[in-house]
Amino acid sequence: MKKVAIAGATGAVGRQMLECIRERNLPVEVKLLASARSKGKVIDDLVVEELTPASFQDVDYVLGACENDVTKQWMPWAQEAGCVVVDNSSAFRLDDNVPLVVPEINPEDIENHNGIIANPNCSTIIALVGCDALKKEFGLKRMIVTTMQAVSGAGVKGIADLENQVKGEDVPFQAFPYQIAYNLIPQIGDFDEFGISKEEWKMQNEGRKIWHAPELLVNCTCVRVPVMRSHSESITLECET
Repeated sequence: MKKVAIAGATGAVGRQMLECIRERNLPVEVKLLASARSKGKVIDDLVVEELTPASFQDVDYVLGACENDVTKQWMPWAQEAGCVVVDNSSAFRLDDNVPLVVPEINPEDIENHNGIIANPNCSTIIALVGCDALKKEFGLKRMIVTTMQAVSGAGVKGIADLENQVKGEDVPFQAFPYQIAYNLIPQIGDFDEFGISKEEWKMQNEGRKIWHAPELLVNCTCVRVPVMRSHSESITLECET
């Protein structure tokens, strides 16, 4: 039986990964890894282990659900152990040696992995899956996208912010610079010198890589909305024909 480790298992994404494995009844043994402060926690009858250099020695596949800096720290440990990592962070998405894959669109790119397969940004996946058939039929020149992204995209802290603020509790903000309850925040990630946020760049750069379309033009506006889960998008396409 193959062993699958979830790195960052106590976060919102890591918990969802475990839930998906359980829902699909995959015939794998699961190992939960997280930081030292989460060691010993029990999730779905599994005990969380501390993520250390020795954590991947008995593992076949790793599902990565950590922040970029943490991912870059443990990735060499997983590679040295010979694991295949499917990483949800943005740490390696634009690395030329790492395939960026949406299974419904470019599964063939998986064959070119060197131990790391990157998972795109959530908004990129939604847009590209929805537009891929149109691209194949008519070709795409330009995308104008507005995303309305739920607080779950900011992890457990984002969910906690909305829950606490709706209750009216006077609590400090954990995930967002402003109140998110009954509000819209037109910024996800830091702005650059052009006033474009990191989240907005992801749609262009990741979409170009997945579709192998370096000339694709993308104008994207990302807004955080007071919805617990599930992002929405408005997309206007300019086609070649």
